[in-house]
Amino acid sequence: MTSYAAPLRRSFQRPGNMLLAVVGLYFLGLTVVLMLYGGWTTPDFYLPGLFLLALVLGRGRHFVADWLPFLGLLLGYESLRDVADVLNTHIHWATLANVDTVLGLGVTPTERLQGWLYRPGRNPLNVAVALIYLLHFVIPVAVAFTLWLKDRVAYWRFTSTLLLVSFAGFVIFLIFPAAPPWMAGQHGIMPAVHTVIPDTLATIVHPGLVSFAWSNVGSNPVAPFPSLHAAWPMVVALSLFALSRPRLGRRCWLLFLYPACVGFAVVYAGEHYLVDVLAGFGFAFAAFIVVEWAARQKRVFAVTTGRAPAAPLSITE
Repeated sequence: MTSYAAPLRRSFQRPGNMLLAVVGLYFLGLTVVLMLYGGWTTPDFYLPGLFLLALVLGRGRHFVADWLPFLGLLLGYESLRDVADVLNTHIHWATLANVDTVLGLGVTPTERLQGWLYRPGRNPLNVAVALIYLLHFVIPVAVAFTLWLKDRVAYWRFTSTLLLVSFAGFVIFLIFPAAPPWMAGQHGIMPAVHTVIPDTLATIVHPGLVSFAWSNVGSNPVAPFPSLHAAWPMVVALSLFALSRPRLGRRCWLLFLYPACVGFAVVYAGEHYLVDVLAGFGFAFAAFIVVEWAARQKRVFAVTTGRAPAAPLSITE
Protein backbone atom coordinates (compact mmCIF):
# COMPACT_ATOMS: atom_id res chain seq x y z
CA MET A 1 0.00 0.00 0.00
CA THR A 2 1.33 3.44 -0.94
CA SER A 3 1.80 5.72 2.04
CA TYR A 4 0.04 9.07 1.92
CA ALA A 5 3.28 10.56 3.29
CA ALA A 6 5.35 9.17 0.42
CA PRO A 7 5.08 12.22 -1.90
CA LEU A 8 5.96 14.56 0.97
CA ARG A 9 8.83 12.28 1.98
CA ARG A 10 10.25 12.23 -1.54
CA SER A 11 10.07 16.03 -1.80
CA PHE A 12 11.87 16.43 1.53
CA GLN A 13 14.55 13.78 1.15
CA ARG A 14 16.65 16.25 -0.80
CA PRO A 15 17.80 18.61 2.00
CA GLY A 16 17.22 21.78 0.03
CA ASN A 17 15.60 25.13 0.60
CA MET A 18 12.05 23.85 1.08
CA LEU A 19 12.99 21.47 3.88
CA LEU A 20 15.21 24.00 5.60
CA ALA A 21 12.42 26.58 5.37
CA VAL A 22 10.03 24.17 7.09
CA VAL A 23 12.55 23.56 9.88
CA GLY A 24 13.15 27.30 10.27
CA LEU A 25 9.44 28.11 10.42
CA TYR A 26 8.89 25.37 12.99
CA PHE A 27 11.58 26.74 15.31
CA LEU A 28 10.43 30.33 14.81
CA GLY A 29 6.74 29.60 15.38
CA LEU A 30 7.26 27.46 18.47
CA THR A 31 9.68 29.98 19.96
CA VAL A 32 7.15 32.78 19.57
CA VAL A 33 4.42 30.68 21.21
CA LEU A 34 6.67 29.74 24.12
CA MET A 35 7.69 33.36 24.66
CA LEU A 36 4.14 34.69 24.59
CA TYR A 37 2.84 32.06 26.99
CA GLY A 38 5.74 32.07 29.43
CA GLY A 39 7.31 28.77 28.41
CA TRP A 40 11.05 28.16 28.53
CA THR A 41 12.79 27.56 25.22
CA THR A 42 14.52 24.30 26.20
CA PRO A 43 15.18 21.42 23.75
CA ASP A 44 12.42 19.17 25.12
CA PHE A 45 9.74 21.48 23.68
CA TYR A 46 11.18 21.22 20.17
CA LEU A 47 11.93 17.50 19.98
CA PRO A 48 8.41 16.14 19.29
CA GLY A 49 8.11 18.17 16.09
CA LEU A 50 11.61 17.25 14.99
CA PHE A 51 10.90 13.58 15.60
CA LEU A 52 7.68 13.83 13.59
CA LEU A 53 9.58 15.41 10.71
CA ALA A 54 12.19 12.63 10.92
CA LEU A 55 9.38 10.06 10.72
CA VAL A 56 7.96 11.75 7.62
CA LEU A 57 11.42 11.57 6.08
CA GLY A 58 11.66 7.89 6.90
CA ARG A 59 14.55 8.52 9.32
CA GLY A 60 12.84 7.97 12.65
CA ARG A 61 15.18 5.20 13.81
CA HIS A 62 18.23 7.22 12.83
CA PHE A 63 16.85 10.19 14.75
CA VAL A 64 16.44 8.14 17.93
CA ALA A 65 19.89 6.54 17.54
CA ASP A 66 21.66 9.85 16.87
CA TRP A 67 19.79 12.20 19.18
CA LEU A 68 19.31 10.10 22.31
CA PRO A 69 23.04 10.07 23.21
CA PHE A 70 23.35 13.81 22.63
CA LEU A 71 20.22 14.70 24.60
CA GLY A 72 21.00 12.19 27.34
CA LEU A 73 24.44 13.70 27.90
CA LEU A 74 23.04 17.23 27.63
CA LEU A 75 20.39 16.51 30.27
CA GLY A 76 23.07 14.87 32.39
CA TYR A 77 25.11 18.05 32.18
CA GLU A 78 22.07 20.13 33.13
CA SER A 79 21.49 17.93 36.20
CA LEU A 80 25.13 18.20 37.24
CA ARG A 81 25.11 21.97 36.77
CA ASP A 82 22.10 22.26 39.07
CA VAL A 83 23.96 20.61 41.96
CA ALA A 84 27.36 22.27 41.44
CA ASP A 85 26.52 25.08 43.86
CA VAL A 86 25.40 22.51 46.43
CA LEU A 87 28.66 20.57 46.23
CA ASN A 88 30.72 23.75 46.61
CA THR A 89 29.06 26.55 48.57
CA HIS A 90 32.09 28.87 48.70
CA ILE A 91 30.90 31.68 46.42
CA HIS A 92 33.43 34.16 45.03
CA TRP A 93 31.50 37.40 45.37
CA ALA A 94 33.93 40.05 44.19
CA THR A 95 36.61 38.29 42.12
CA LEU A 96 34.96 38.61 38.72
CA ALA A 97 33.72 42.13 39.46
CA ASN A 98 37.28 43.17 40.28
CA VAL A 99 38.62 41.65 37.05
CA ASP A 100 35.90 43.36 35.02
CA THR A 101 36.64 46.67 36.72
CA VAL A 102 40.20 46.39 35.43
CA LEU A 103 38.98 45.43 31.95
CA GLY A 104 36.57 48.37 32.00
CA LEU A 105 39.28 50.82 33.11
CA GLY A 106 37.72 51.53 36.48
CA VAL A 107 34.07 50.66 35.84
CA THR A 108 32.64 47.26 34.89
CA PRO A 109 31.36 47.03 31.29
CA THR A 110 27.92 46.10 32.66
CA GLU A 111 27.73 49.38 34.58
CA ARG A 112 28.91 51.34 31.55
CA LEU A 113 26.45 49.73 29.15
CA GLN A 114 23.48 50.08 31.47
CA GLY A 115 24.45 53.67 32.23
CA TRP A 116 24.62 54.52 28.53
CA LEU A 117 21.78 52.43 27.12
CA TYR A 118 19.35 51.17 29.76
CA ARG A 119 15.80 52.47 29.72
CA PRO A 120 13.19 50.65 31.81
CA GLY A 121 10.23 48.88 30.25
CA ARG A 122 9.56 47.24 26.92
CA ASN A 123 11.73 48.91 24.30
CA PRO A 124 13.48 47.51 21.19
CA LEU A 125 16.86 47.02 22.87
CA ASN A 126 15.52 45.26 25.95
CA VAL A 127 13.23 43.03 23.90
CA ALA A 128 16.07 42.11 21.52
CA VAL A 129 18.35 41.26 24.45
CA ALA A 130 15.67 39.09 26.08
CA LEU A 131 15.04 37.29 22.78
CA ILE A 132 18.75 36.65 22.23
CA TYR A 133 18.99 35.21 25.73
CA LEU A 134 16.02 32.90 25.21
CA LEU A 135 17.54 31.56 21.97
CA HIS A 136 20.39 29.98 23.93
CA PHE A 137 19.10 26.46 23.27
CA VAL A 138 17.03 27.16 20.18
CA ILE A 139 19.73 28.11 17.68
CA PRO A 140 22.20 25.32 18.58
CA VAL A 141 19.44 22.70 18.40
CA ALA A 142 18.24 24.13 15.07
CA VAL A 143 21.79 24.03 13.71
CA ALA A 144 22.26 20.48 15.02
CA PHE A 145 19.07 19.31 13.29
CA THR A 146 20.03 21.02 10.04
CA LEU A 147 23.45 19.39 10.10
CA TRP A 148 21.85 16.05 10.93
CA LEU A 149 19.67 16.35 7.83
CA LYS A 150 22.62 17.15 5.60
CA ASP A 151 25.57 15.26 7.09
CA ARG A 152 25.51 13.03 10.17
CA VAL A 153 29.30 13.27 10.54
CA ALA A 154 29.06 17.06 10.75
CA TYR A 155 26.21 16.66 13.25
CA TRP A 156 28.34 14.47 15.53
CA ARG A 157 31.29 16.83 15.40
CA PHE A 158 29.09 19.80 16.23
CA THR A 159 27.25 18.13 19.13
CA SER A 160 30.49 16.67 20.48
CA THR A 161 31.95 20.18 20.63
CA LEU A 162 28.87 21.49 22.44
CA LEU A 163 29.04 18.68 24.99
CA LEU A 164 32.78 19.04 25.52
CA VAL A 165 32.57 22.77 26.21
CA SER A 166 29.56 22.20 28.50
CA PHE A 167 31.21 19.56 30.67
CA ALA A 168 34.45 21.55 30.79
CA GLY A 169 32.38 24.49 31.97
CA PHE A 170 30.78 22.34 34.66
CA VAL A 171 34.20 21.52 36.10
CA ILE A 172 34.90 25.25 36.46
CA PHE A 173 31.43 25.86 37.94
CA LEU A 174 32.21 23.23 40.55
CA ILE A 175 35.66 24.60 41.37
CA PHE A 176 34.84 28.29 41.11
CA PRO A 177 31.24 29.25 41.91
CA ALA A 178 30.92 33.01 41.58
CA ALA A 179 28.30 35.74 41.72
CA PRO A 180 27.11 37.23 38.41
CA PRO A 181 26.70 41.02 38.11
CA TRP A 182 23.03 41.15 39.10
CA MET A 183 23.72 39.13 42.25
CA ALA A 184 26.83 41.14 43.10
CA GLY A 185 24.72 44.28 42.78
CA GLN A 186 22.10 42.89 45.16
CA HIS A 187 24.78 42.21 47.77
CA GLY A 188 26.48 45.59 47.50
CA ILE A 189 29.63 44.31 45.80
CA MET A 190 28.98 46.75 42.96
CA PRO A 191 26.28 49.34 42.19
CA ALA A 192 22.79 47.93 41.64
CA VAL A 193 22.38 46.17 38.31
CA HIS A 194 19.08 46.20 36.42
CA THR A 195 17.74 42.70 35.77
CA VAL A 196 16.88 43.46 32.16
CA ILE A 197 15.71 40.08 30.94
CA PRO A 198 13.14 39.03 33.59
CA ASP A 199 11.89 42.62 33.87
CA THR A 200 11.38 42.85 30.11
CA LEU A 201 9.75 39.44 29.81
CA ALA A 202 7.34 40.44 32.57
CA THR A 203 6.05 43.19 30.28
CA ILE A 204 5.37 40.67 27.49
CA VAL A 205 3.75 37.79 29.37
CA HIS A 206 2.14 37.46 32.78
CA PRO A 207 4.72 38.44 35.44
CA GLY A 208 3.81 35.39 37.53
CA LEU A 209 4.73 33.07 34.66
CA VAL A 210 8.09 34.78 34.23
CA SER A 211 8.83 34.59 37.95
CA PHE A 212 7.89 30.91 38.06
CA ALA A 213 9.99 30.02 35.01
CA TRP A 214 12.95 32.12 36.14
CA SER A 215 13.05 30.50 39.59
CA ASN A 216 12.08 26.91 38.72
CA VAL A 217 13.83 26.11 35.46
CA GLY A 218 16.96 24.16 36.30
CA SER A 219 19.87 26.54 36.62
CA ASN A 220 22.85 27.41 38.77
CA PRO A 221 22.81 31.13 39.62
CA VAL A 222 26.49 31.12 40.63
CA ALA A 223 27.87 29.65 37.39
CA PRO A 224 28.70 32.71 35.29
CA PHE A 225 32.32 31.77 34.52
CA PRO A 226 32.84 30.69 31.79
CA SER A 227 29.72 31.93 30.05
CA LEU A 228 28.13 29.07 28.15
CA HIS A 229 25.71 31.64 26.76
CA ALA A 230 28.77 32.95 24.93
CA ALA A 231 30.47 29.59 24.36
CA TRP A 232 27.59 27.87 22.55
CA PRO A 233 27.12 30.66 19.96
CA MET A 234 30.86 30.61 19.33
CA VAL A 235 30.69 26.84 18.73
CA VAL A 236 27.88 27.50 16.23
CA ALA A 237 29.93 30.17 14.46
CA LEU A 238 33.12 28.09 14.36
CA SER A 239 31.34 24.98 13.10
CA LEU A 240 29.46 26.83 10.36
CA PHE A 241 32.63 28.72 9.46
CA ALA A 242 34.51 25.45 8.94
CA LEU A 243 31.68 23.96 6.88
CA SER A 244 30.65 26.95 4.76
CA ARG A 245 33.97 28.68 4.15
CA PRO A 246 34.32 27.35 0.55
CA ARG A 247 31.03 29.00 -0.42
CA LEU A 248 30.96 32.15 1.68
CA GLY A 249 34.63 33.07 1.32
CA ARG A 250 35.44 36.37 3.00
CA ARG A 251 31.85 36.77 4.15
CA CYS A 252 32.40 34.00 6.70
CA TRP A 253 33.29 36.60 9.30
CA LEU A 254 29.59 37.55 9.41
CA LEU A 255 28.94 34.28 11.26
CA PHE A 256 30.80 35.70 14.26
CA LEU A 257 28.31 38.54 14.62
CA TYR A 258 26.06 36.01 16.38
CA PRO A 259 28.40 35.30 19.34
CA ALA A 260 29.32 39.00 19.44
CA CYS A 261 25.64 39.97 19.81
CA VAL A 262 25.11 37.35 22.51
CA GLY A 263 28.19 38.56 24.37
CA PHE A 264 26.90 42.13 24.29
CA ALA A 265 23.42 41.01 25.40
CA VAL A 266 24.48 39.04 28.48
CA VAL A 267 26.92 41.73 29.65
CA TYR A 268 24.38 44.53 29.14
CA ALA A 269 21.67 42.49 30.87
CA GLY A 270 23.85 41.88 33.94
CA GLU A 271 23.83 38.12 33.50
CA HIS A 272 27.58 37.83 32.85
CA TYR A 273 30.75 39.83 33.18
CA LEU A 274 32.92 40.58 30.17
CA VAL A 275 35.56 38.19 31.52
CA ASP A 276 32.91 35.43 31.56
CA VAL A 277 32.18 36.04 27.89
CA LEU A 278 35.85 36.07 26.91
CA ALA A 279 36.40 32.83 28.83
CA GLY A 280 33.37 31.29 27.11
CA PHE A 281 34.81 32.18 23.72
CA GLY A 282 38.14 30.66 24.75
CA PHE A 283 36.54 27.43 25.94
CA ALA A 284 34.63 27.19 22.66
CA PHE A 285 37.81 27.59 20.61
CA ALA A 286 39.60 24.97 22.71
CA ALA A 287 36.74 22.45 22.46
CA PHE A 288 36.44 23.01 18.71
CA ILE A 289 40.17 22.41 18.20
CA VAL A 290 40.09 19.23 20.31
CA VAL A 291 37.15 17.76 18.39
CA GLU A 292 38.67 18.70 15.02
CA TRP A 293 41.97 17.09 16.08
CA ALA A 294 40.15 13.93 17.17
CA ALA A 295 38.28 13.83 13.83
CA ARG A 296 41.55 14.11 11.92
CA GLN A 297 43.10 11.35 14.03
CA LYS A 298 40.13 9.14 13.28
CA ARG A 299 40.54 9.83 9.56
CA VAL A 300 44.26 8.98 9.72
CA PHE A 301 43.43 5.77 11.55
CA ALA A 302 40.89 4.88 8.85
CA VAL A 303 43.53 5.37 6.17
CA THR A 304 46.21 3.34 7.97
CA THR A 305 43.80 0.46 8.59
CA GLY A 306 42.60 0.39 5.00
CA ARG A 307 39.21 1.95 5.61
CA ALA A 308 38.02 4.71 3.31
CA PRO A 309 38.13 8.09 5.10
CA ALA A 310 34.99 10.18 5.28
CA ALA A 311 34.49 12.72 2.52
CA PRO A 312 35.38 16.34 3.34
CA LEU A 313 32.49 18.12 5.03
CA SER A 314 30.70 21.05 3.45
CA ILE A 315 27.45 22.69 4.42
CA THR A 316 26.86 23.41 0.74
CA GLU A 317 26.84 19.76 -0.37
